Amino acid sequence: VLSRVYLGLLVPARTGRQTFVGDCLWSEPHCDTRQYITEQLFTGGLRPPAVRDLVRQSGARFVLADCRTTVDLSRALAPLAVSVRRFGCASVYEVYTTSPPEGALAESPTHAAAVRTSGRQ
Repeated sequence: VLSRVYLGLLVPARTGRQTFVGDCLWSEPHCDTRQYITEQLFTGGLRPPAVRDLVRQSGARFVLADCRTTVDLSRALAPLAVSVRRFGCASVYEVYTTSPPEGALAESPTHAAAVRTSGRQ
């Protein structure tokens, strides 16, 4: 799930799904970069092609836009969106991705193993 940092802390407990960014113990590699790029996504700092690239590279199946999101992601996510559900001022976009996470921000097997073996998820 791609969401803001504070929701990234809550989503796993409430849904059982992994998040792209949350606590830095979970958000490796490059936690600071993940936090920055995710904030850019929800504040309009990314152009539509960059939004789609981020979603593809993250491997996210859902994008959770909270009530503070200042950009309408509908157009940027349209080529990837399977469905959109609105909950008041928040939106959940289900996106279709055909590949596993890739690129510099993708979770590496080493980081995934370290977090999961320690019991933190």
